[in-house]
Amino acid sequence: MLNKILRLNLILKIIIFLILSLFCLFFLRENFIWPFTEHNQNLAYLYKKFGTIKKDVAFKSESHQSFFHDFNVRKYILDNQIVQFDIAAESDEIITIYGISYRNSHGKWDKPISLNKVIFNKHDKTIKTSFIKEFPDFEISKGFLAINSSNFLISYVYFNTKDNCRELRMDSISLIGDNFDKQKNLYASKCVPGLMHMVGGGLEKDTSGNIYLGIGDFMHPEYVIDSSDDFGKILKFSVNEKTYSHYALGVRNPQSLTWSDSINKLIESEHGPKGGDEINIIKKDKHYGWPFVSYGIPYGLDPKDRSFSELKEKIKYINQNDKRVYKYLTHDGYEKPLRTFLPDIGIKGIQVMPFNSTYFKNWAGDLFITSSYAGSLVRIRFEDHRFINQELIYNDQMGRGISISPSGIIFISSTKGETLDIITLD
Repeated sequence: MLNKILRLNLILKIIIFLILSLFCLFFLRENFIWPFTEHNQNLAYLYKKFGTIKKDVAFKSESHQSFFHDFNVRKYILDNQIVQFDIAAESDEIITIYGISYRNSHGKWDKPISLNKVIFNKHDKTIKTSFIKEFPDFEISKGFLAINSSNFLISYVYFNTKDNCRELRMDSISLIGDNFDKQKNLYASKCVPGLMHMVGGGLEKDTSGNIYLGIGDFMHPEYVIDSSDDFGKILKFSVNEKTYSHYALGVRNPQSLTWSDSINKLIESEHGPKGGDEINIIKKDKHYGWPFVSYGIPYGLDPKDRSFSELKEKIKYINQNDKRVYKYLTHDGYEKPLRTFLPDIGIKGIQVMPFNSTYFKNWAGDLFITSSYAGSLVRIRFEDHRFINQELIYNDQMGRGISISPSGIIFISSTKGETLDIITLD
């Protein structure tokens, strides 16, 4: 009898040990890493098991071909997220990037919005991220611009709890070394009730140091009509006068801005209505049509139901006072875009490949855009302010932020900033 009890006790201990061991293995699997193989890490990423992924390491590397260049894409999982970012410096050995995460949603992977630094070693292809500062008052980050290695501009949505409204803000942030120094608000739009959508936020500087900020229509096209309002405008902040003016108008949702040295002009990527995503060469005092005209159509309308001529005649938007009629599927009477997309591609970031690129010489001066629907990276060639051709370079996931180093290395952030894709020569 005693032997039987001892055997049962031993079996019970073994069962408890096995249960605890399995629990520990599961806990470790969810909170640390799988064996670091590219296959396992890629599975972890696909199934959103981020706790199992080793951070600041490339977990996927693939070779790709395009018309002009063969290249390699390495996908890195980041310990500190960046969505909007900019390259601050490049040497023979490293590229230094500063950027900001996306949203204060406090989900499993999302963290409070923070400023972070990324170092990419060009020789061994390793990265290292470091945390600098959290910004709990930022609701959604919209744009990021490095003035130099210690001074940055950030555009973001701010929720005014007192008045229950939201506004687009632009702040300057400075560092001493890698330590936060100070933050100063430089601009705030009028506060608008409701959730923020179509706020714009694209940031860029020209060769003289003037700053440009794109302001969307905040889902209120009637705001754009008022010439005294900043909505639907590209703002230019003068370095010398420390003031801003309306540089261009009639934009709907300026996602990103970039400066082209070849034409000495600002270029904008813009979310339009269905089929109305645009790339615009921005010229001083020009009107880009919104909300009077758009090559897109209202969401929810099926263009197969009517002929093209009927659509042009019948699709109209009338403002609140019924004083003006806005037409879709046309851009007559206003500055026409360099490129529109049908269907729309969910256009995001935009950058120009430097002319002195040592990596991708045959892409010099071309535009590179990220998107939600058309793949991670699209290349566009233009000459004399005219669209020439378009090529899908890389189709992996939804891309958001993009920055290109002086030597031509391309960096693309994912929608939430958990990964960074780095494109170099194969």
